[in-house]
Amino acid sequence: LLNRRMAFRLLSIAQLAGALAGTAAAVVAACMGAGVWSLVLAALVSSFVTTAGCWCAYPWRPKFIIDVCELRRIMSYGLNLSAFNFVNFFSRNADNLIVGRFLGNTPLGFYQMAYTLMTYPLSNFCQVIAAVVYPAFSTLQTDDARLRSAFLRVSMMVGLFSIPAMLGLL
Repeated sequence: LLNRRMAFRLLSIAQLAGALAGTAAAVVAACMGAGVWSLVLAALVSSFVTTAGCWCAYPWRPKFIIDVCELRRIMSYGLNLSAFNFVNFFSRNADNLIVGRFLGNTPLGFYQMAYTLMTYPLSNFCQVIAAVVYPAFSTLQTDDARLRSAFLRVSMMVGLFSIPAMLGLL
């Protein structure tokens, strides 16, 4: 809801508070001898604090209402999306499985680092853009002409920055 309302300042404050609390919890737990469980604690504390911060910033609370028609519609969409994400995960990681299986751990590490280096500029740039663009597009969903124009402008902007970055890495 904070994304949809483009309240990025409030959202970033909540995320920063979560990251700081998670880091502090991990350091304290590690100093107390928790070992790798300090990383688990960090993730849990970070998620909890971020969620609490978002709930404080936007006090909407869900209500338990069952609407069978809406539930059926959401389940249809959710199952299709889950199936897509399942297939997409394996298609994106099949190369890692093949390299790891036939070439071993060390070549897989080199392959993974090269792949991460190759996709780093594009993936990080697109995540920043997507955080702003999707809520903006949702406000334009009923105006096809403005949505089309905004989509083309964003696509050109992404291409303007990502194509030279990728060519530079090449």
